[in-house]
Amino acid sequence: MKPSLISFEYVEEAIRLAAGRRGPRLWRRTSASDPWKERVEADPDSLFLRACIREETEAICAAPLLERIVEGRRLLAVSRQCLSRIALLDFGWRLLGDPRFPHRAAEEVLAVCRFSDWNPSHFLDTAEMSLAVAWALDAFGELWDPAFRRRIENSLIRLGLDAGDVNPEAWWIRSNNNWGQVCHAGMTAAALVLLERDPARAARVVHRAVTNVPASMAVYAPDGGYPEGPSYWSYGTTFNVLLIQMLENVLGTDFGLSEQEGFSNTGLYIQAMRGPTGLFFNYADGSEENGYCPSVVYWFAERFGTPVVSSWVEMTRRQWRSGSDQATGTRKKRRDRFGLELLWLPPLRGATAGVDLPLDWQDRGIVPVAVFRSGWDDPDAWFAGLKAGSPGQNHGHMDVGAFVLDAMGVRWAVDLGADCYHRIESRGLLLWDRAQNSDRWRVYRLNNYSHNTLTIGGALQRVEGYAPITGFSSDRESPWAEADLTSVYASLATRVIRRLSLRERCSAVITDRVEGVRPGTQVEWGMMTRADVEISGSVAFLRQSGRVMRVEAMGEGMRWEVQEADPPPAEHDSPNPGVRRLRFFVHAPPSGELALEVRFQAG
Repeated sequence: MKPSLISFEYVEEAIRLAAGRRGPRLWRRTSASDPWKERVEADPDSLFLRACIREETEAICAAPLLERIVEGRRLLAVSRQCLSRIALLDFGWRLLGDPRFPHRAAEEVLAVCRFSDWNPSHFLDTAEMSLAVAWALDAFGELWDPAFRRRIENSLIRLGLDAGDVNPEAWWIRSNNNWGQVCHAGMTAAALVLLERDPARAARVVHRAVTNVPASMAVYAPDGGYPEGPSYWSYGTTFNVLLIQMLENVLGTDFGLSEQEGFSNTGLYIQAMRGPTGLFFNYADGSEENGYCPSVVYWFAERFGTPVVSSWVEMTRRQWRSGSDQATGTRKKRRDRFGLELLWLPPLRGATAGVDLPLDWQDRGIVPVAVFRSGWDDPDAWFAGLKAGSPGQNHGHMDVGAFVLDAMGVRWAVDLGADCYHRIESRGLLLWDRAQNSDRWRVYRLNNYSHNTLTIGGALQRVEGYAPITGFSSDRESPWAEADLTSVYASLATRVIRRLSLRERCSAVITDRVEGVRPGTQVEWGMMTRADVEISGSVAFLRQSGRVMRVEAMGEGMRWEVQEADPPPAEHDSPNPGVRRLRFFVHAPPSGELALEVRFQAG
C-alpha cells in the first residue's frame, strides 16, 4: 500500500502494539546487547574513535549550557547544537559508561525546556529541538528522577507537539522539499517517545508524517537525485532516514516510505556528485564541502546494497579527527553534526564493496544533472558536471547550464554556492521571493553573473524557464550531455543548446549553439575559478597548486579577460576571496547565430 493511503486505524493499531515496551526505542538496543557498541569495539580504529568521542563529550561537559539566541529568523543553530550534544552524550554513555553523561544530558534538556519557545515561526528550529529532547528522554529518561522526567515530557509536549498542532494546515506538513522531511521526523520522534502518555496523539502525528512525507520524497524519482543539490540532500535525506529508522524501531514498519521511487538509488547520487578533489558539484544553495551528514550513505549501503567507494569511507573516517588534523573553526562547525554521523558508522576497513559505481551518471528528475569522470578513487581524475533545470526551484540559482570541472587534483571551474541567509535577510532583502524581479536575483552568488553559464544581453535568466537534458551518452571514450537552455533565455534567443563532453576522459569541451539573437547583442561566456590566470589572446593558462590547465576559446578574434569576484558588486554580497571570473564576449552577427566552443586540457 502507498504510504499516502495508509489509514489512521492501521497506524493506531501499530501504536497500540508498541505501547508498553520498555527501554530505549528510537535507536533500538537492549540491556543485553548494543549492536552499535559491538560494531565500534570490533573496528580497528576503535581506540581512536573512543578518543574522539571522549574529546567531544568532554568539550560538552565543559561548555556553557545553551541559551535562546535567535539569529534573525532562526534559532536553528541552537537546536542543532542541542541535537548533536544529546547524540554525543548518548553514544558516549553507551561506549564509555561515564556517569556524568546522563546528568549532563538532563542539564542540557532542562536548559532548552526553560526557553519561552523553540521558535515555531521557523519550524525547522522546533523540529530539531523536539528530536533532541525526545532523543534524551529515550536514551536517559529511565535514569532520571520520575518527577524530572515528567517535567521534561511536559515541556516537549508544550514546546514541541503543541506547537506542531497549532496550525493543521501549516505549509511544512505537505511540503515537497527538505522541510517536510525534517519537521515530520522531529514531530514523530516526540510523539513516539511519549506514545504511552498519549497514544491517540502519537497515532495522529505518525499518520500525518507517513501520509505527507511522500510529497517530499517524490523528488528522488526516478534516479535518486535531489533538486535542492547535495548540501540539502544531506540535510533532508538524513532526517528522512531518521524518520524511517524510528518508525521501524518503535512500530516495526516504515509504512512503505523506503520503497518510494528513486529512494533506493539516492545513495549513488550523493557519491556521484562528489568530485575527485573531495568537493561536491554544489549547484543551488549548496556548499563544496562535506555534506551535513555523509555517514548516512552507509545506511543506504546496508539497506539497499549500495556500493560505497573507498574515498567516501576515508572521508567519513576523517570526520572523527575532531582535533588532530583540522582547524578550530572546522572542528566547531563539525561538532554540530558529529553526533548524527556516529549513528551510521562506516564499514570496517577493507570491508567496502569496492568501486562498483558507473563513471557517468544522469539524474532525470526535477532538476536534471549529468556528471562524468575518468575514474573513482583517483585524486587526479577528470570530473565534469552539467546542471539544467530551472532557477525557480526551491533554493534554486540562475545556474542553468552551469558546470564544474576537476582535474589533476584541482577544482578549476567553481560554483560559489549559497550566500549567508542572515546576511541577506538582515539587510531587508526578500531572499525567498523567487519572482523574476525579486531581491533574490540581486544577490551576486545567486544570479547568472557569477555562474559558469551564458549571459545574453546582460539579462538575468528567466525564473519560469526550464531546461531539460535532451541528450546523454555514456560513451566509453568520450561521454557527453546536452541541455536545451532555450526557455531560460526566452525573448533573448530562439534556441540555446549547451553540450559538455569529456573527450577521451582526459579533456573537457563546452560547446554552445545560440540562434535567434538580435544582431549586435552581446553574449558573455563565463566561469568562476580560484586559479591564477595568464591570458594570451584566445588561450588562458590557469595555475593552481602547481598544476596548469589550458583553456582555449575556439574561433577567430576570441579574447579572454578576467574580472575579480572580490570585492563583490554590492554591500549585501558576501566576499569571495581568491575567486575571479574568466570570460569572453562576442556580439551576435546579422544572422543571429553563434557557435561557441571552449576546450580544457592539461597545460
